[in-house]
Amino acid sequence: MENTKEKIKVWRFNEYDWVAGEDLDDAIEWYCCKTGMEKHDAIDEAFFEECNLDETVYVDEATFQTYYKPKNVASYGRVQKYGKWFVKVGFNDVIQHEINDFPCIIATTEF
Repeated sequence: MENTKEKIKVWRFNEYDWVAGEDLDDAIEWYCCKTGMEKHDAIDEAFFEECNLDETVYVDEATFQTYYKPKNVASYGRVQKYGKWFVKVGFNDVIQHEINDFPCIIATTEF
């Protein structure tokens, strides 16, 4: 069954990972399988929430240029971190421009 991007939601599972998918139970099952974690370890109630798709995340500028093909990078908010340039985009932008397979880890603090 194909995913419909309009149905995608994003949940913050824990301190470091945000997961996108259509259904929370499927997203949890996928995440646990992908990470090898048990559900009680994967979902940290202190951080767990359904996120607004307008919340922003940083994508590296090379990825941004590849997928978004913007006319004006500066209008998105550009910042230098860790010696690289990043552009601030919303979860909805990432869903529409970058990702085709769900569920997935849409953002992480681990790198």
